[in-house]
Amino acid sequence: MENSTWTEYKTISNDTFGNAWNMSVSYGRRINPYVEYHISMKLIQYGFPILILIGLAGNSVSFILLVSRRLRNTSAYVYLAGLAVADNGVLLLSAFKTWIRAVFKWELLHVSNAGCKIIMCLFLVSLHLSAWLIVAMSTDRFLVVWFPFKATRYCTGTRARIIVVSLLVVMAIANSHVFWTLGLQSYDNDTVTICGPAPGDDLMTDLYPYLKLVSYSILPFIIVLILNLCIIWKLWTKHQSIGCENQSGSLNKKQNRVTVMLLTVSCLWLVLTAPFTLVSLLLSHTKDAHHAAQTLLYKTLCFTFLYINHSANFFLYCCVGGRFRRNLRDMICAKCLKMQRRSSMTKTGQSPFYGNNVNNIRMSMMQRDTKRVAA
Repeated sequence: MENSTWTEYKTISNDTFGNAWNMSVSYGRRINPYVEYHISMKLIQYGFPILILIGLAGNSVSFILLVSRRLRNTSAYVYLAGLAVADNGVLLLSAFKTWIRAVFKWELLHVSNAGCKIIMCLFLVSLHLSAWLIVAMSTDRFLVVWFPFKATRYCTGTRARIIVVSLLVVMAIANSHVFWTLGLQSYDNDTVTICGPAPGDDLMTDLYPYLKLVSYSILPFIIVLILNLCIIWKLWTKHQSIGCENQSGSLNKKQNRVTVMLLTVSCLWLVLTAPFTLVSLLLSHTKDAHHAAQTLLYKTLCFTFLYINHSANFFLYCCVGGRFRRNLRDMICAKCLKMQRRSSMTKTGQSPFYGNNVNNIRMSMMQRDTKRVAA
């Protein structure tokens, strides 16, 4: 088919990245001869699966550890647990869906009009929730560093859970508009299907991409950057103050370690989302086929950085989070010990609960003997 390559470009670029850019389309142009197009396709086909598998596994393990009894009462870890869920949502609803579209030529958004609306809503909620959880986490650390006495009252696990749920509700309400503003649209004599706004909807076509850019990227970016600079400056002045090490107790040292870990997470978010923000602001309309291929490559690289951000937190926790590492090690050791115990009991022909049954029998016999002596 003559326009198949351009059709693939338009479908992938728009549906994959949520209509982040407005493009003037001329379906007669082809982008297949250009190297930028082939680099984009190879990156999606071979790079995205690695990020998806690593991210889903790491975020799932992180969530299990962060909601454990040892960590779930700390406000910072509550935010990180919510972030792990939001990150997996972005990887599944955006990266995985994009990979399926590029490899199998099948778009999940095009299954039905309802599917288009529901998937886009879930994707936007996950995307915005991940960004604003970073903001909430940075605010939590700002209060701990600047107002440590008030932080013991306000930065609690219970309050953090309330904030996470509140953010989820707000993001769901804010993005519920997709149920009446987006749908399956056909172009080029019904040869191209797009999940997007209806033709002629200037508000969604021209204004909404910038509103989404501000709400997801620019505004959280500015807030997190300011909070991080304030936190770093406060920690530096504390370190320079006389007798700082003598007056800081074990609690302060523990809070400082958590603060360093969360600073690393938020700084990585700033670095990896900056290309998306810059390209979104500077990228112009598509001019010709070569420019369209370049646009696809720029967008693919920007979203690759975003997916790295949603995949790498587990490794950051392992590198700079001592408490997280200890809990991970304890969980692995407990699993290995349990498997080893079950294996040894199976070899000896004993039930894994044999020892417990023996202890229960001994306890009942001791209680019976005690009752007899008392009588």
